[in-house]
Amino acid sequence: MKPIFYSLGIVLLVLFAVALRPVPRVAAEECPTTSGIVIDIYEGGTHDVNLMLKDNDEWFYINRGTELGLNVEALRTEILGHEVELTYPKHWTPLDPFDKTHHLTKVRTGDRVVFSKFN
Repeated sequence: MKPIFYSLGIVLLVLFAVALRPVPRVAAEECPTTSGIVIDIYEGGTHDVNLMLKDNDEWFYINRGTELGLNVEALRTEILGHEVELTYPKHWTPLDPFDKTHHLTKVRTGDRVVFSKFN
């Protein structure tokens, strides 16, 4: 009976560690991108800036975006209703098993980069 509990404990520890690992830092060319029309921008979580795209059921956010100097109202004025290209690293976690939540590393509209974690 004890080996089952030990095995279960190890599995839970591994899942916990995987769930809390940080988002990886990768080169821009290694990141997937998606594009769409921004239908909502709001602050959520811990100073995160969240973006919703038209006809897209995935969640996109800039981690601690307001702490990085982004202003939600200014972003609404600038990109709400506009086509944007969003770049994010691949990052699977048990907390998001269907990979529907994306930590943004770059937001671009037209020729203008609105936000970037890349140099």
